[in-house]
Amino acid sequence: MPGFETQSHQEFLKQTHFGSLDGLRAISILLVIAHHARGPTSWPIAENGRLGVQLFFAISGFLITTLMLREQRRSNGINLRNFYIRRTLRIFPLYYSVLLVYCALVFVAETGTLRGQEFWSNLPAFATYTSNLFVREKLGEFPIFFFAWSLAAEEQFYLTWPWVQKLLQEKARVGILAGLLVVKLLIQPFISPLSWMNDFILLRLVDRIPITILLGVLAAHALNRPRGYSALKLALGGRWAAPVILGSMIALLSNIEISGRVSAALVSLPLAALVVACVVREDNGLSRLLKTPVLVRVGAISYGLYMLHMIALNLSKGMLTRVGLHHPSLKLLLGLGLACFMAEISHRTLERYFLSLKTRFGA
Repeated sequence: MPGFETQSHQEFLKQTHFGSLDGLRAISILLVIAHHARGPTSWPIAENGRLGVQLFFAISGFLITTLMLREQRRSNGINLRNFYIRRTLRIFPLYYSVLLVYCALVFVAETGTLRGQEFWSNLPAFATYTSNLFVREKLGEFPIFFFAWSLAAEEQFYLTWPWVQKLLQEKARVGILAGLLVVKLLIQPFISPLSWMNDFILLRLVDRIPITILLGVLAAHALNRPRGYSALKLALGGRWAAPVILGSMIALLSNIEISGRVSAALVSLPLAALVVACVVREDNGLSRLLKTPVLVRVGAISYGLYMLHMIALNLSKGMLTRVGLHHPSLKLLLGLGLACFMAEISHRTLERYFLSLKTRFGA
């Protein structure tokens, strides 16, 4: 891989792998697991760990759009049939397998409880990737399988954006992105999520679009153009950029609690900038850290970790309770170990089989 100083835009366009992205995925899932393992005395960074999902959204928006842009460049079009088959093979088998496991666990452990009844009433939304639109906190705590909201947002992105990418010219696509970002960044944060917006499904859908997915898509379009690539390389191409952004984010998340839509929207910008800083040059200042074997492997199995981590955390909580230990750090460490073990098994068996089928339908 050429160094930053000699890497032209054309060489960037030929890249088939961005070496730092698995490490960024690892950071995102570790933040999420820390958030869900937190206790009443947790550090603010654990409280803010939910923003790890937003980092993953930025990665996804950038990477999926970049792949589509390069397919358009090669073949002057996008094979949507192959795209959706690849996405189905990647996402559906594990998702529905874990959902079936949750059904069995709820049937055994939650029959007759309010949480159990709530899960069964929410099951159609979970099964159709619409839980971000229809599942709400009702009992003073998050419903069982509530974390599926982010997968619903991802699937809605996969369902809609490839058609926009295929059918519209670049100016129209960028115009749509700009319009949505204006709404999301400048207007929507000040609108209550419990307001009249929820009475209209289209407005609710816009309300649920993650800002970081939009920023990731916009970054992919900018980097695809010579002038955009040059501008972003100038702004974020220094080796210092990635570590400074990540260090600043960690310092911020460790000292304040990010709450409310305004602050969450503002945090989205540096998250997207971090992704750009890590892909605009391979030898970025975080590359040695992000390419360490442990983080690369955690990133590679991050989907399984996300799907299975709540089961692992609940198992760890039960095991620690039996021996009289309740510290959140112990729950996190034991839960993370169990989650990695379960995700590794999933990746080597169920996921590997379906991933091997993807090669029949393109990259």
